[in-house]
Amino acid sequence: MPAEFDTDRGAALIPDLLDSLSVVDGGGSRNIGGGYVAPNELPMLNGPADWARWVQQVEGLARLWSIWDFVNPAESKELVEPQRPAAPKTPTFERWTKRETHETDADHEARLTEHKLRLDIVARSLAIKQEQHRVECIEYAIRLGEFTTAKEEMNQLNRIIYAAVDDKLRMHLTGESTSTPRLKLKTLESLVMGVASDTRSFDEEPRSRFIELRNKIESRGPRDWEAWAVEVADLSRTCGELSKSRLHDQLAKNGFLESIQEHDPVFHQRWLTTLGQARNGERAVSFQDLADAFVKVQSSTTAVSEPESVTQEKKVDGTKKYRAPINNNTNGRGHSPSPSGHSEPYQQMAHKKCPGCRLAHRMKGDKWWQSCWYFDAYKGRKTWPSYFKLRMDHVDYVRVRLEAHPDEDKLATAWDLQRK
Repeated sequence: MPAEFDTDRGAALIPDLLDSLSVVDGGGSRNIGGGYVAPNELPMLNGPADWARWVQQVEGLARLWSIWDFVNPAESKELVEPQRPAAPKTPTFERWTKRETHETDADHEARLTEHKLRLDIVARSLAIKQEQHRVECIEYAIRLGEFTTAKEEMNQLNRIIYAAVDDKLRMHLTGESTSTPRLKLKTLESLVMGVASDTRSFDEEPRSRFIELRNKIESRGPRDWEAWAVEVADLSRTCGELSKSRLHDQLAKNGFLESIQEHDPVFHQRWLTTLGQARNGERAVSFQDLADAFVKVQSSTTAVSEPESVTQEKKVDGTKKYRAPINNNTNGRGHSPSPSGHSEPYQQMAHKKCPGCRLAHRMKGDKWWQSCWYFDAYKGRKTWPSYFKLRMDHVDYVRVRLEAHPDEDKLATAWDLQRK
């Protein structure tokens, strides 16, 4: 081998680019002087009546500095210093040997050419590694500048929080247990909202229920949206943190709207506007209001084929029931297809959950494929109306169902071939 990359980092051929102050100083750091907010600009926190407004001010300041992810009491993301990239090692070049005694001119020339080519390959590889290291140093300098700025802003917010609370509360904000803004917010909420006066600790049942609710809200992937909405609504009723903390209530609403945005953009936009109006001083809207409204929408969309003004009662988990008015004007948002345009008489079909697409629509007996738009889509037929939003994950459900039940697949294929 012509070279081995085994020398130490301090080799003369490889300058450490991070030793240059011009590289570090030029890397993406931002001046926070213009964003300084004096401690007395925050409202003074004296008791429960001040908590909601005070927390909103803290959150707004943290979001302005882009450090809310590291301050949010409901999250666990920490500010981590970026790792310094290691400089490439200098290779050991193979030395040229003198001409051998009985070596011909041709052999000597060939050996010399081969040696030069090997040196050229090593030099080119080294140049590539140097350029890669240069780019990594620039990226590191940018990340380091952002980290330094965020750390300064975290320290500044820490001082602001400490200065903007009552003297009695400030006594509890000393020591390692309250060394960061996140820990201070957790401690203050437990003190101000009166949870600490209870026999249980702040981190027990109410908080664990909120974490369970957040996990349910932020789950991703295919799902039965109506059942999911009912579970979320039930969890919210047992989560004491939602009623005690406006911060937790707002976090739940934000996560819920983000989760259903792709599934139902119309509902998402309407409630985003409603929540914005509520923050501007109009009627307050709780997370429970949002969850119950979504349950009603899902109940009405799955029953879209029923006559208008007729109410439907769905039973969930054998105990919980919701009654929702039927609304035909759903624009096809997430509901399962109605059987219009299929061969079976509409009046002879029962409205129930389809084992193929896993949504609710009218079926006659076990022949679910005869009235399922997702089955038609799986077979390459376009039978659904223009307002209906077809979801490919439910087409995959049909495929999985037919692959798991070959008898149904044969019957469905034979029926499909008989259609024109």
